[in-house]
Amino acid sequence: MKNVIILIIACLLLINGCVQETQNVQEESKTQVKVGFQALTLGHAPAQMIAQQKTLDTLSLEPKPRINDLPGGTTIINALSSSNINMVYGGWGFIIPVIKGLPAKIVAGIANGGNSLVCNTENIKSVKDLKGKTIGVHGQMSTQATVLRLALTEADLDPNEDVNIVIVDRPLQIIALTEKKSIDCIVVGEPVVSKAVDAGAYISVSHEKLYKNNQFPETWVFARTDLIEDNPEGIKSVLSQHVNAISTLRGDRQNAGEILANYYNSQGLETTSEDIEKYTGTYNYNYKINKATIENTINFLHEQGLIESTIPIDDLVDCSFGNCED
Repeated sequence: MKNVIILIIACLLLINGCVQETQNVQEESKTQVKVGFQALTLGHAPAQMIAQQKTLDTLSLEPKPRINDLPGGTTIINALSSSNINMVYGGWGFIIPVIKGLPAKIVAGIANGGNSLVCNTENIKSVKDLKGKTIGVHGQMSTQATVLRLALTEADLDPNEDVNIVIVDRPLQIIALTEKKSIDCIVVGEPVVSKAVDAGAYISVSHEKLYKNNQFPETWVFARTDLIEDNPEGIKSVLSQHVNAISTLRGDRQNAGEILANYYNSQGLETTSEDIEKYTGTYNYNYKINKATIENTINFLHEQGLIESTIPIDDLVDCSFGNCED
């Protein structure tokens, strides 16, 4: 009888070990959360703070999430398409790929604001004064181009007829504006605004006036749909750090400025916490998603001929993480 009891205990231990091993394998099989963002835009400041403070390392997730900066929008879109990353900080440049079938959805907001209209003459005082002018943006579907088109329309100007919108690479924007005189204005955010002014340009329309009621939806966190299905808890944990960073940006800009100054200095861009605090003050950081404004802007871009087709808003936005406005 004693041998039978020992045998039963051994079997139970073996079964328990197998169950535990199975659970471990299941936990380890969860898709790793891999976040991408642009290194040198304050529109992605929450991700930069997360990267600088290494807060993802503190999460009780296995495998540990990772976060990497990437050089530009196209690089990030390609990385998201190939699953080299599966969460990304991005703007309007991601909407067309999603409409065309890129399996990703918006899971949180980031920011809007930040961009101003900067011109090479002080004679341009308003958006209405842009008629017949050439304005540089860094992409036809960029956030800057979209907010410009909305502002022109609100000023009763036709973006396709009354102005000439041209593509100018970011590193060349100030040169094209202040030296080559090939363009009249650019739509940019800080710190480029301040650098352009230092080079002799003028802020013609500030960020406060360029954005109608500060409601233009600008940048979001996207996640691949396969990650949403396989590892929603991982996404939720990463987004908790995103929300914490935005809370700091909104409630303690001095602290945020110090964190971001350390980040930018580590990237080789010398700046001060005071400058960063000033720059971040031009943005409205908000993790909430306003579905109505996104839908309205998509319809506007469709009417402008920039988007071939629209998309049902619920196919673009995932509200299951609690980040949609009521």
